[in-house]
Amino acid sequence: MKILKYLAVFTLATLLLSACGGGKSKQQKLKLEQQEDYIKSLPKSQAIDVLWDRDLGDFNDLGFEFVIDDGISYSIDAEGLITAIDLENGKVLWREKSRNEISAGIGVGPNALYAVDYKARLVAFDRNQGEQLWRSQVDSEVLIPPVFAGGNVIVKTLDAKLIAFDADNGERVWTYRHAKPGLSLRGGATPIVERNFLFTGFEDGRLVAVDALTGNLLWDVPVGSSSGRDEIQRLTDIDARPIIVGSELYVSAFQRRTMALDIAGGNVIWTRPISSFRDIAIDRQAIYMIEAKNSIVALNRDSGNVVWAIEDLDLVNFTSISVIGSKLLVTNDDGLALIINRTDGEIIGKQKFSGKTPLNQPIVINGIAYMLTANGELQALTIN
Repeated sequence: MKILKYLAVFTLATLLLSACGGGKSKQQKLKLEQQEDYIKSLPKSQAIDVLWDRDLGDFNDLGFEFVIDDGISYSIDAEGLITAIDLENGKVLWREKSRNEISAGIGVGPNALYAVDYKARLVAFDRNQGEQLWRSQVDSEVLIPPVFAGGNVIVKTLDAKLIAFDADNGERVWTYRHAKPGLSLRGGATPIVERNFLFTGFEDGRLVAVDALTGNLLWDVPVGSSSGRDEIQRLTDIDARPIIVGSELYVSAFQRRTMALDIAGGNVIWTRPISSFRDIAIDRQAIYMIEAKNSIVALNRDSGNVVWAIEDLDLVNFTSISVIGSKLLVTNDDGLALIINRTDGEIIGKQKFSGKTPLNQPIVINGIAYMLTANGELQALTIN
């Protein structure tokens, strides 16, 4: 889950507007009560089974993910505890405590794991035992996990740079610099890799494709342009992680729009004035998203047209959406999961699960959702 850097400012502005509106705050309160009553009326479900859960340590809301590679989950917590877990049975394969306090992790390469510590140093750890291999100074704050691409480890900094380090020795290889706006959401989406190409969004609403070997810019597309009467309205960050399926990329910018692009040249296939700052989900027919105004929306993959939308729960703070089989699993910030039929948007049931809200969108493999919660638990879930 991504936390707004200026969430307090945004909340204060909302409260001020509500206060000035007289009866508006009462109407919002009544609407929230109605939505809560509706959720209470939904049938309780026992369809979500927790196959296993494991404590991974001390996590916060920014900069932490777990990664899955070759049937193993790797994670590192804020105190530097590295854990490797066999996904088949949840067995802890090994743990290693490093000496570093971590601000962003974890990335995985063929032979090593990577994280960034609070002194802005990129640290490499042995993939089989967790021993430190090398560390290199980044010189900028990092709150996004590193990624491996083209033999390099690439970090994305808060001052809008991509910096590549040689994965074997930590030597700096190249730096890509991007313009940074004055006000932005704190955090951002982890870059995605396709072959030796890196795709990532920035705070000014632009999506770029970079050659991971050289750092050369391949293309640069504006997903959202800054506009509005104040800085809050001009926010246009790309905080939802783009998704690549085949030759197409799907991306959304906060308060702006969602696009489908051709990854070869960045050509726009379709665009819709619907936006999100949470990771989107996808299947063969549609993309599913928690829209910025908190509606749950399904868009046709080919045209971008709205297939269905759930708009009457806009005051419920949804945090993640995932495709599991024929269903959607949608979570909120209170440990509640809604089970939704993905073809027509019908809410089938609700279920509480242990732990807090997911830190990130769950990773789904072979019908099993692996979810890292804010209290540091990795859970394996299925929907019957």
